[in-house]
Amino acid sequence: MKSKLAKRSFLLAFVFAACAHQAERVSVATREPANEACQGSLTRFLSFEGTFKDRDLFDFRDYVLSWQGKEGIKRHNDHFLRVLATARPSPKVNGRWQGALTREKAMGLYRWLDNNPHASLRNLRNYDPELRIGFCFGRAAAVHLEALRGTFKLHPTSIRKIWVVGPMKGGWGHHVATMVLSQSKPNSYQYLVVDPETGLLTAEEWMKKLVRDYEQKDHPLMFFSTDANRFGPAPGKYTSTELFSADRGNAASDGYKNYFHDLMVKFRVDRIASTGGVDLTKQFQAELDRAAQMAAEMGPREGILDDLAVDGNP
Repeated sequence: MKSKLAKRSFLLAFVFAACAHQAERVSVATREPANEACQGSLTRFLSFEGTFKDRDLFDFRDYVLSWQGKEGIKRHNDHFLRVLATARPSPKVNGRWQGALTREKAMGLYRWLDNNPHASLRNLRNYDPELRIGFCFGRAAAVHLEALRGTFKLHPTSIRKIWVVGPMKGGWGHHVATMVLSQSKPNSYQYLVVDPETGLLTAEEWMKKLVRDYEQKDHPLMFFSTDANRFGPAPGKYTSTELFSADRGNAASDGYKNYFHDLMVKFRVDRIASTGGVDLTKQFQAELDRAAQMAAEMGPREGILDDLAVDGNP
């Protein structure tokens, strides 16, 4: 682990020093080929070789925009699409888990979300009467949890969050949804985004729709993928203990108006109903924690999209 970290630190220092030397001789504004390649190397290193686990997505977009301009964000998004196309189930998938869902199964997950009394977009005003919060993060969390359990049992590394960051029409600064790995035919995989704002779409279709519907002139949107249990654009993940915390039962003091409390109660009720009256909440919590651990343990060649080689290739 130390040698790997040292190697990454050395490579970052080398690329940064080379770019700094180049910047002394060539103005960034000139966009000469040598300078452009240098900037590209640094951006690829920071955005793909490392992980987003400890980075603020807003800050990273601002960094790329200031360093490479709109073209830098476009290159990032184009490369992101190419990476998504390489996704495959983890080789560690066993009989207990599914490595990918059929489109029909993914549509079943979408319908589950649409019919959930708390997470459905139709019931948004129950928790957000003035539509100031949006709760896209709440819907994404609900899909993540349901995909792990029930009839889906999707392997933790086949579930990801997909983010769009930047000034959007309507006043939003970001949007998030959960995407699941889907298989249409042997050895043919793609991510499907479960998002009631857009309908069930492939990741590429989702990205194009958001650009078409929400991107503002001169304010390019930037796309990211993270572990499924990331909560927001700033670093931080939810845990089963936080989700099932009883002190969320007071809507007056809960900034999310009891959304997560109510959602977890619904999960608990459904769980008891499916087990003939046995409350398996603690077992469910343990499953969620184990799923998070499994996702964190997977390496770059086992399905994780934010851990890629220095040259930007999977």
